[in-house]
Amino acid sequence: MNETIMIRGVDPEVKRRLRLQAADNDRSLTAEARSILTDAVMAPARVPARSLADVFGGLTGVSDIDLDAVLPQRRVDPDRRLDLA
Repeated sequence: MNETIMIRGVDPEVKRRLRLQAADNDRSLTAEARSILTDAVMAPARVPARSLADVFGGLTGVSDIDLDAVLPQRRVDPDRRLDLA
């Protein structure tokens, strides 16, 4: 059953970009918004991993302790500038 919804307060730039995206996909603004909403809501929920071992442990048989031994500690320097040249 089709239902109608109205979304108020959409930023004009968001609407402009949505219209451009719709044109790129040969869709109406409404059809593009419907597609985006459907994809976002119907996508399977992603469960965040608790650690690298949770992600890779089953594949490699490593534990958190093993990962701590092989992965370098990351140093964070807030004053470090990124050189893109």
